[in-house]
Amino acid sequence: MTDSSSQIENPQRLEQARFLFEAIRVLRDQMARTYACRLKENQEVACWGDLTFTQCTTLMVVRDHGKISLKTLAEALNVSPGSTSVMVDKLVEMGMLERAPNPNDRREIEISLSERGAQALEVMESVMLSGLMELLEKVGPEVGRQWCSVYEQLLRALGRDPQNLTQQNGTHGDRIVRLETPHDE
Repeated sequence: MTDSSSQIENPQRLEQARFLFEAIRVLRDQMARTYACRLKENQEVACWGDLTFTQCTTLMVVRDHGKISLKTLAEALNVSPGSTSVMVDKLVEMGMLERAPNPNDRREIEISLSERGAQALEVMESVMLSGLMELLEKVGPEVGRQWCSVYEQLLRALGRDPQNLTQQNGTHGDRIVRLETPHDE
C-alpha cells in the first residue's frame, strides 16, 4: 500500500495528522519565541548571548550522552557531519562545549559539555519550564492532566518509558526526569 492510497483510505487520520503537525509546530515556535523574549528581557538569561534554539538542542544532546563523537552527535541531531562540525566549532568558540581526544581511538574527538554550557542549559531549561507552566496555567489543571496522559501514550507508542525520559537518552543517571501528572493546587 502506498502513502497516497492510505491517505485516501483514511482521510480522518490524515486530517488528524495535519492538525497535530501544525499544533506541534506552533508549540515549538512559541517555545522558541518565549526563549528569545526572555533572552532579551532577563539579564541572567541574556548573559548567554546569541545561543540559538538549535544550539541549545545540540547542548542537550551532548549533555544527555556525556561524551559523544561528532558522528554520533550528527546522527542524534539528524544532520550532516559537516553541519554538526560547524555547530560544534561555534559552541566550542562560545565556551559551551569542549573537545578532547578519545583515549580509546586517537583519530576520534570526544565532545562534552563545558561548565559554562551546563550553566546555560540550566538557565534555558528554567526559562522553557516557566513558559510551559504559564501555558498550563492558561489551559487549566484538567487539560494539563489530559495533555500529560496523551504524551505518555505517545511515548509508549514510540517505545519510550515516559517515567524515565532522560535515562533512555544516555544520561548516566545523574539527571532523571520523572513525569508527574499536574495536580490541582
